[in-house]
Amino acid sequence: MATATIVDIAEPIDQEKTLERIRRYIEQPPENSRVFVITPMIAETILREYNIDNRPKKPKKIAEFQADMAAQRWALTGESIKFSHRLRDGQNRLAACMRAGVSFATYVVFGIDDNAFDRMDQGRNRSGADVLAIAGFQNTAALSGAVRWANLIETGRAKQRDTYPPPEILRLLQERYGRLPGYLPQARAIYNRTRQPISLITALLYLFDKANPHKASEFATAWETGNMAPKFKPLTLMQRAISELQGMSSGRIHDVVRAAVIIKAWNLFVTGQRGNKTMLQWIVGQDFPEIRS
Repeated sequence: MATATIVDIAEPIDQEKTLERIRRYIEQPPENSRVFVITPMIAETILREYNIDNRPKKPKKIAEFQADMAAQRWALTGESIKFSHRLRDGQNRLAACMRAGVSFATYVVFGIDDNAFDRMDQGRNRSGADVLAIAGFQNTAALSGAVRWANLIETGRAKQRDTYPPPEILRLLQERYGRLPGYLPQARAIYNRTRQPISLITALLYLFDKANPHKASEFATAWETGNMAPKFKPLTLMQRAISELQGMSSGRIHDVVRAAVIIKAWNLFVTGQRGNKTMLQWIVGQDFPEIRS
């Protein structure tokens, strides 16, 4: 949505005084919003000085905003750039301003509570990955999915495939799944070999390690390296079973079925069984398998 009135870039604007006012209001927020003319230089300065631990930029949005600004298709509405002690909302508009090389006017709101950032733009822009990125985490798309999977499996809700609002994803990661990021590198390596989803792998590596650290290390290393030794036959059967399921459904496989097959392979391995193809079969009507230790 367009959010500001295009202003002739040649119009005289005291950029230093504007920046001085913005900095002062960040330190001492006024009660009401203010309208500012933002030039490309001001936009660049704000992004450099105040765009700290924000969610990832959205290149498509920036390109869309840039085109609208350059074509004079921007209008002043209630949308605003928001600050706490740093930039909280508006980085894509500011980046578009820099690229378009045109100034724009916008409402600016100061004094946003940092604890409220994860509720801004809910249902429209911020995803669980966005909220994790703002909180300073890396690889947030995979990590957000891993938090969801770990909690679904641990709480017995895998078949229900619940979704969680972004603030809940952040809370779960901070309070319950703080070790999850450490499993991402090996999960990515397993993905590169097997094309199993990174988020699900990350969650399962964590849960297997929680159940039996020694066996989990063996299982994960064999999965990553493609070790086909007899003791790792459940892994071979698992990969074959998933491939067959994909072949029967144009490359797609129900995510809960995939998770169940992997857990059944783990259960065979951790209990010292080599298993067979039939032992890895699972359908949605059955109980979701528990992770054995």
